[in-house]
Amino acid sequence: MRGEVAVIGGGIAGVLSARLLAQLGYEVTLFEKSGRLGGCAGSFSRGKFPFNIAATTIGGLFPGFPVERIFQLLCLCPQERVNLTVSVPTFWIKANEEEAYLTPFEEDLLTVLINFCRMKPKPAKKLLKDIKFSLSGLFHDPYFHLNGAKSKLKTLLYLTPLILNHGIYYRKSALPYLKEITQNDIHPLTLKLFNALSLITAQAPLEEVSVFTLHLALGYSLTGVGTVKEGNEALFSYLADGFDFFLNTPVEEIGFSEKEKVFILKVGKERLLFERVVCAIPVLENYNIFSDELIRKYLRTYEKLVSPFSAITLYGVIKNYEPKASHCLLLTAETLDGHTSGNYLVSLLPVNLEGETTYSFTLSTHTPIEFWRRYLNDKESYRTKKEELSKGLKKLLLSELSLEESQLEIFDLATPITFNYYLNRMSLGGIPVTLSNSIWKVPGNLSPRTGLYLLSDQTLFYQGWIGISLGLLNLYRWWEDAGF
Repeated sequence: MRGEVAVIGGGIAGVLSARLLAQLGYEVTLFEKSGRLGGCAGSFSRGKFPFNIAATTIGGLFPGFPVERIFQLLCLCPQERVNLTVSVPTFWIKANEEEAYLTPFEEDLLTVLINFCRMKPKPAKKLLKDIKFSLSGLFHDPYFHLNGAKSKLKTLLYLTPLILNHGIYYRKSALPYLKEITQNDIHPLTLKLFNALSLITAQAPLEEVSVFTLHLALGYSLTGVGTVKEGNEALFSYLADGFDFFLNTPVEEIGFSEKEKVFILKVGKERLLFERVVCAIPVLENYNIFSDELIRKYLRTYEKLVSPFSAITLYGVIKNYEPKASHCLLLTAETLDGHTSGNYLVSLLPVNLEGETTYSFTLSTHTPIEFWRRYLNDKESYRTKKEELSKGLKKLLLSELSLEESQLEIFDLATPITFNYYLNRMSLGGIPVTLSNSIWKVPGNLSPRTGLYLLSDQTLFYQGWIGISLGLLNLYRWWEDAGF
């Protein structure tokens, strides 16, 4: 069998790139190893209850932002088929007895900075102005380095206006910047909230990120953050209507024939030939899928960039409860013996049950991967730790959300060991967006093999809906210029 383009991986990157290439007129076949599309951004059901897996928010839906631009490019209007709505409020933030609301509106962010973060009005207004300015950088058509000196030079020339405008924020560390604009008057709640948002959006703590990254983290709600009420699986089903895809079909090996100049995919007992391949899986943790030593050697040089963080994710149901927002960010001091960050994002989906107000929830928190490697070959200790964490998270939810035990039902707990089993990776965050991980130091979208394109959460532009949409716009511009 010989085809034009194979897309490997059915997450955000895989589905959007397959849809785009199909729209451009190419014969596209997508292979997904699991039984559903969406990857970490997908969802699953347990009986009548839908659960989003891990990436529960969809940012960048407002006009001009990357996800909305991708939908426009693909002539998509998800709202016609699924209940995708911008969440207002976006996040209910709770820290002990204090609370605040992040919304898509600038004035509400200013209120949070002044009242919750205890910033004085002048520095708070300065910070908001800077956030808006940095967010405007997302409107710029991306053309970051795709690989090679010629491409990097073209990138530099193309991005000169953006660098001149935003360069100071790319290079400057976030903490000194905050100390400067607040005159060293930073309330502990400010650091707690900013660190939590930085971890959620950039997979890196506050002390490691640039000012630009901090601005994007704080301005995330202003991009238009949405939720699919049925669960994200409904959205991916809609997005995949336009190309052929195969579920439960792992690609075991990707080779290259020098003689025929084609890629050879080992899928079960078959050898499938494709002229081009879009690799939309986490390549830095799965480079052994390539039998081509040229590609393996190339990816190994970036292996050290993989995020040191993964996630612990609790799934359950809350009965007879009315949340204050679709997403609740709990800022606590409880780290469960260092296994969590102390910040917990609870995302809720409504469940239509007669006579009850019921929500399924996904609770996610960051965890250091180093804590989990010891359990890879010790199943009994792992089960004990998993039960211990489930009880701790249940206790935390009961306390923080003021619930009765009868209202809360726990279904399951996913850990880095779970993700390793299903996704062949312990990390969920791709490459952290830190000061040291500049755009020149991370893998570009091209590879040393002509026809092999990298579009995952470990290549430009990092993770999440916004980051991957930027990466896809990047590739699309190149495909247009180069005549894909």
